[in-house]
Amino acid sequence: MKLILNISPARTAMILGWTVFLLVGMNVLVQLIHYRTDYNELYGVYDKFNLNNEGNIPTFFSGIILFVSAVILAVIAKVKTGHGYRRHWVGLSVIFLYLSLDELGRMHEWIGSLFARMVGVTGMAAWYVWVVPFGILLICFAISYARFLLCMGPKHRGRIMGAGALYVGGALGMELVTAWHALNNQSDSLSHAMLTTLEETLEMAGLVVFVYALLEYLRCHAEAIQVHLVSPANHE
Repeated sequence: MKLILNISPARTAMILGWTVFLLVGMNVLVQLIHYRTDYNELYGVYDKFNLNNEGNIPTFFSGIILFVSAVILAVIAKVKTGHGYRRHWVGLSVIFLYLSLDELGRMHEWIGSLFARMVGVTGMAAWYVWVVPFGILLICFAISYARFLLCMGPKHRGRIMGAGALYVGGALGMELVTAWHALNNQSDSLSHAMLTTLEETLEMAGLVVFVYALLEYLRCHAEAIQVHLVSPANHE
């Protein structure tokens, strides 16, 4: 049996965008209640929607989008078989697979703590020092992928770079801002929670734009995605 998948990039982005809007809205609501009322934990609801927490609904959502991005990138790499930049698409797929696992497992914090011990950073700063090694990796990535982006069509390049700017602006840029705030102010405060909210919102918005950009790119380079399902009997 042959199955042809018809996916609308705009509709997919709209669904993901509304999901981000609802998650951010719930986070803002529980943060306001947490810091402005006596119902601090909201019977467990606070932990489930706090964007700065691990293993909750927003974390799972971001991990899934990162994994979906890795799958789409793998499909594009398959479509680009024989193309000079196919390995770049494969590399991106591997990177986003790692980012998905990192989002769900917070591996960057473990790497950051290891790096902090190596350079002798202690205290609150140790929680944020991970931006240094990952910032260096980001620079290396930008250099190695510069030609790849320049050879891409301007419309696709603009979308992908815009998505990257949003995601990196949240993951690294706002992380530096929240680090400064945490080191110079009270980290357990509504103002710090709102900075974290902005950070995570930028990351999720960047992922939504990235998925849209990838689907549009795939739509322009492949007529349809065909999935062939073969039964064991027919295979034999």
